[in-house]
Amino acid sequence: MIASDNTSQLIESLRQTYDYIILDTPPVGLVTDSQLIVKHVDIQLYIARQNFTDKNKFSEAINAILETQPYENAYVVLNDVISEVSEGHGYYSDDLEEQKKRFWSRLYHQ
Repeated sequence: MIASDNTSQLIESLRQTYDYIILDTPPVGLVTDSQLIVKHVDIQLYIARQNFTDKNKFSEAINAILETQPYENAYVVLNDVISEVSEGHGYYSDDLEEQKKRFWSRLYHQ
């Protein structure tokens, strides 16, 4: 159904009426819905939940998709990140690169 011409017509009709159209699809890798929809979208958002989403499966699925489809506007959102700041507001230190290294190190070693 998603691969039909009716989907293309529906999306074009919606574009004439709305400024933004959000298409929520099942997780990548489970079904092909997201791969069939991608030709109709302006931006691809892939959302992963920290300490929940299997990092290996997620990265394999995203890499497989991006090898075969355009990815100029593909983004990954990391959701449910728990901040280590206990009080007040958190700020980047003067050593931004060190902060980035620690963040990615914690993400991939949990």
